[in-house]
Amino acid sequence: MQALGVPIDAQMNVSRTGQKLSALFSSMIFRCGYPTCVDMNAIDALKLYVFSKNMRSDAITTTSLSLPLSQSDMNTTIPSLFIDERLYQEALSVAIVNSSGEAGLGNQLGRVLTNIGANVISISTGEVQPVTAIQTTQGTTSYSIQRFQEVLDIQPQQVHMHSIADVVITIGQKHPNF
Repeated sequence: MQALGVPIDAQMNVSRTGQKLSALFSSMIFRCGYPTCVDMNAIDALKLYVFSKNMRSDAITTTSLSLPLSQSDMNTTIPSLFIDERLYQEALSVAIVNSSGEAGLGNQLGRVLTNIGANVISISTGEVQPVTAIQTTQGTTSYSIQRFQEVLDIQPQQVHMHSIADVVITIGQKHPNF
């Protein structure tokens, strides 16, 4: 996730190239286990198979990137490939407070969230906190809050606070990798 600045939900390790998506996912349904699939089960593979069978060929775009990525690719190409339209449309404002004691983590999380469509309006440094937290004034059932929960693997808390942002994510000493 660090190289591209996007959250990774699951991973497929494929040795054959040039296969159609539907054929690839079809073979995965019955062989989905480590090392072929990481953080993915047969149901996930089945969902991908159905999705790929219903996708029009003109809806598939291929983009080639070479590492290390240029600043232009990091700022324009990556976000265009991974944006979550629903998250983008909901447009909740997000403030990130790095209270981990590790320099740069706020910027890393800001890039990840921005690349998937979040409206990050502030990144700051705070006093060291032991754990990472998601605090929101908007309730915990919105799509954006659920997406942040998935990315960070942390339960959000609804609070009554005065903040410039709808959501405040505080990165603590105990934090997920991003």
